[in-house]
Amino acid sequence: MNPFNNPQIDVDGLPEAEALAFQSLEPSYRSVLLISNTIFYLIIGIGLGVAFFKLRGELPNFTKILVPIVFSSIVIMSYLSIFFGFKNKSFAIREKDLNYKKGWLWKSRMVVPFKRIQHSEVTQGPIDRLFNLAKLKVYTAGGTGSDLTIPGLKQVEADKLKMLITSRITKKTEAHAGEQE
Repeated sequence: MNPFNNPQIDVDGLPEAEALAFQSLEPSYRSVLLISNTIFYLIIGIGLGVAFFKLRGELPNFTKILVPIVFSSIVIMSYLSIFFGFKNKSFAIREKDLNYKKGWLWKSRMVVPFKRIQHSEVTQGPIDRLFNLAKLKVYTAGGTGSDLTIPGLKQVEADKLKMLITSRITKKTEAHAGEQE
Protein backbone atom coordinates (compact mmCIF):
# COMPACT_ATOMS: atom_id res chain seq x y z
CA MET A 1 0.00 0.00 0.00
CA ASN A 2 1.29 3.43 -0.95
CA PRO A 3 1.57 5.65 2.19
CA PHE A 4 1.28 8.75 0.01
CA ASN A 5 -2.14 8.92 -1.58
CA ASN A 6 -2.89 12.05 -3.57
CA PRO A 7 -5.23 11.20 -6.45
CA GLN A 8 -5.79 13.66 -9.27
CA ILE A 9 -9.17 15.41 -9.48
CA ASP A 10 -10.96 15.60 -12.79
CA VAL A 11 -11.40 19.31 -13.53
CA ASP A 12 -14.44 18.62 -15.71
CA GLY A 13 -16.20 17.10 -12.71
CA LEU A 14 -15.83 20.20 -10.52
CA PRO A 15 -19.05 22.07 -9.74
CA GLU A 16 -19.72 25.30 -11.61
CA ALA A 17 -18.80 28.45 -9.76
CA GLU A 18 -22.02 30.00 -8.65
CA ALA A 19 -22.98 33.26 -10.24
CA LEU A 20 -22.82 35.98 -7.62
CA ALA A 21 -24.73 39.23 -7.69
CA PHE A 22 -21.81 41.58 -7.20
CA GLN A 23 -22.54 45.03 -5.81
CA SER A 24 -20.84 48.00 -7.48
CA LEU A 25 -18.84 50.56 -5.58
CA GLU A 26 -20.33 54.00 -5.05
CA PRO A 27 -20.19 56.03 -8.29
CA SER A 28 -18.67 58.98 -6.42
CA TYR A 29 -15.61 56.82 -5.71
CA ARG A 30 -14.55 57.42 -9.31
CA SER A 31 -14.31 61.13 -8.41
CA VAL A 32 -12.15 60.24 -5.41
CA LEU A 33 -9.81 58.29 -7.70
CA LEU A 34 -9.68 61.11 -10.26
CA ILE A 35 -8.93 63.75 -7.63
CA SER A 36 -6.31 61.59 -5.87
CA ASN A 37 -4.55 60.74 -9.13
CA THR A 38 -4.62 64.35 -10.30
CA ILE A 39 -3.03 65.56 -7.06
CA PHE A 40 -0.42 62.78 -7.14
CA TYR A 41 0.55 63.38 -10.79
CA LEU A 42 0.59 67.15 -10.34
CA ILE A 43 3.10 66.79 -7.50
CA ILE A 44 5.25 64.36 -9.50
CA GLY A 45 4.94 66.51 -12.63
CA ILE A 46 5.96 69.67 -10.77
CA GLY A 47 8.91 67.80 -9.24
CA LEU A 48 10.01 66.55 -12.67
CA GLY A 49 9.53 70.02 -14.14
CA VAL A 50 11.71 71.62 -11.45
CA ALA A 51 14.38 68.92 -11.91
CA PHE A 52 14.34 69.43 -15.69
CA PHE A 53 14.61 73.20 -15.28
CA LYS A 54 17.54 72.95 -12.84
CA LEU A 55 19.36 70.28 -14.88
CA ARG A 56 18.37 71.43 -18.38
CA GLY A 57 21.93 71.87 -19.60
CA GLU A 58 23.25 68.66 -18.03
CA LEU A 59 20.65 66.17 -19.27
CA PRO A 60 21.26 64.10 -22.39
CA ASN A 61 18.82 64.79 -25.24
CA PHE A 62 17.27 61.32 -25.10
CA THR A 63 16.38 61.90 -21.41
CA LYS A 64 14.66 65.17 -22.30
CA ILE A 65 12.45 63.22 -24.70
CA LEU A 66 12.12 59.86 -22.93
CA VAL A 67 11.11 61.05 -19.43
CA PRO A 68 8.12 63.16 -20.57
CA ILE A 69 6.93 60.34 -22.87
CA VAL A 70 7.17 57.72 -20.10
CA PHE A 71 5.54 60.04 -17.55
CA SER A 72 2.70 60.92 -19.94
CA SER A 73 2.17 57.24 -20.78
CA ILE A 74 1.93 56.34 -17.10
CA VAL A 75 -0.56 59.16 -16.47
CA ILE A 76 -2.69 58.16 -19.47
CA MET A 77 -2.72 54.46 -18.44
CA SER A 78 -3.66 55.43 -14.89
CA TYR A 79 -6.66 57.47 -16.04
CA LEU A 80 -7.70 54.79 -18.54
CA SER A 81 -7.57 52.29 -15.68
CA ILE A 82 -9.89 54.50 -13.64
CA PHE A 83 -12.39 54.89 -16.46
CA PHE A 84 -12.39 51.34 -17.80
CA GLY A 85 -11.55 49.45 -14.61
CA PHE A 86 -14.04 51.17 -12.32
CA LYS A 87 -17.03 49.22 -13.58
CA ASN A 88 -15.22 45.96 -12.76
CA LYS A 89 -14.67 46.84 -9.10
CA SER A 90 -17.41 45.22 -7.05
CA PHE A 91 -18.02 43.02 -4.05
CA ALA A 92 -20.36 40.29 -2.86
CA ILE A 93 -21.07 38.81 0.52
CA ARG A 94 -22.08 35.21 1.00
CA GLU A 95 -22.86 33.38 4.20
CA LYS A 96 -19.29 32.14 4.60
CA ASP A 97 -17.10 34.55 2.67
CA LEU A 98 -16.42 37.98 1.27
CA ASN A 99 -15.70 38.42 -2.47
CA TYR A 100 -14.06 41.33 -4.26
CA LYS A 101 -13.20 41.66 -7.91
CA LYS A 102 -11.31 44.33 -9.80
CA GLY A 103 -9.27 44.92 -12.90
CA TRP A 104 -9.33 46.20 -16.40
CA LEU A 105 -6.42 44.65 -18.25
CA TRP A 106 -5.54 42.22 -15.45
CA LYS A 107 -8.66 41.09 -13.67
CA SER A 108 -8.63 39.46 -10.28
CA ARG A 109 -11.18 38.07 -7.85
CA MET A 110 -10.44 37.56 -4.20
CA VAL A 111 -12.44 35.39 -1.82
CA VAL A 112 -11.80 35.61 1.91
CA PRO A 113 -13.61 33.11 4.15
CA PHE A 114 -14.96 34.68 7.35
CA LYS A 115 -13.30 31.92 9.38
CA ARG A 116 -9.85 33.15 8.26
CA ILE A 117 -10.47 36.80 9.13
CA GLN A 118 -8.65 38.05 12.24
CA HIS A 119 -9.98 41.60 12.26
CA SER A 120 -11.18 44.42 10.06
CA GLU A 121 -11.09 48.19 10.07
CA VAL A 122 -12.80 51.07 8.33
CA THR A 123 -10.56 53.90 7.12
CA GLN A 124 -11.14 57.24 5.44
CA GLY A 125 -8.72 59.55 3.72
CA PRO A 126 -9.35 63.29 3.42
CA ILE A 127 -10.75 63.00 -0.10
CA ASP A 128 -12.91 60.02 0.93
CA ARG A 129 -14.37 62.17 3.71
CA LEU A 130 -15.42 64.85 1.21
CA PHE A 131 -17.61 62.23 -0.50
CA ASN A 132 -18.64 60.42 2.74
CA LEU A 133 -16.88 57.26 1.55
CA ALA A 134 -14.69 54.76 3.36
CA LYS A 135 -12.55 51.67 2.81
CA LEU A 136 -13.06 48.35 4.55
CA LYS A 137 -9.77 46.59 5.27
CA VAL A 138 -9.82 42.90 6.13
CA TYR A 139 -6.89 41.14 7.80
CA THR A 140 -6.39 37.37 7.85
CA ALA A 141 -4.07 35.15 9.85
CA GLY A 142 -0.42 35.41 8.95
CA GLY A 143 -0.63 38.57 6.89
CA THR A 144 1.40 41.70 7.59
CA GLY A 145 -0.97 44.06 5.82
CA SER A 146 -4.60 44.01 4.89
CA ASP A 147 -5.41 41.01 2.74
CA LEU A 148 -8.47 42.58 1.19
CA THR A 149 -9.50 46.21 0.86
CA ILE A 150 -12.88 47.22 -0.46
CA PRO A 151 -12.79 50.94 -1.27
CA GLY A 152 -15.59 53.23 -2.36
CA LEU A 153 -18.17 52.23 0.22
CA LYS A 154 -20.59 54.65 1.84
CA GLN A 155 -19.43 55.22 5.42
CA VAL A 156 -22.60 53.63 6.83
CA GLU A 157 -22.23 50.56 4.56
CA ALA A 158 -18.57 50.11 5.53
CA ASP A 159 -19.50 50.23 9.21
CA LYS A 160 -22.29 47.67 8.66
CA LEU A 161 -19.88 45.32 6.87
CA LYS A 162 -17.36 45.70 9.68
CA MET A 163 -20.05 44.83 12.23
CA LEU A 164 -21.06 41.77 10.17
CA ILE A 165 -17.43 40.61 10.05
CA THR A 166 -17.02 41.25 13.78
CA SER A 167 -20.14 39.19 14.55
CA ARG A 168 -18.86 36.33 12.36
CA ILE A 169 -15.46 36.44 14.06
CA THR A 170 -17.12 36.43 17.48
CA LYS A 171 -19.24 33.40 16.55
CA LYS A 172 -16.12 31.63 15.26
CA THR A 173 -14.21 32.39 18.47
CA GLU A 174 -17.09 31.30 20.71
CA ALA A 175 -17.54 28.06 18.74
CA HIS A 176 -13.81 27.35 18.96
CA ALA A 177 -13.79 28.05 22.72
CA GLY A 178 -16.78 25.69 23.17
CA GLU A 179 -14.90 22.92 21.38
CA GLN A 180 -11.89 23.23 23.70
CA GLU A 181 -13.91 23.00 26.93
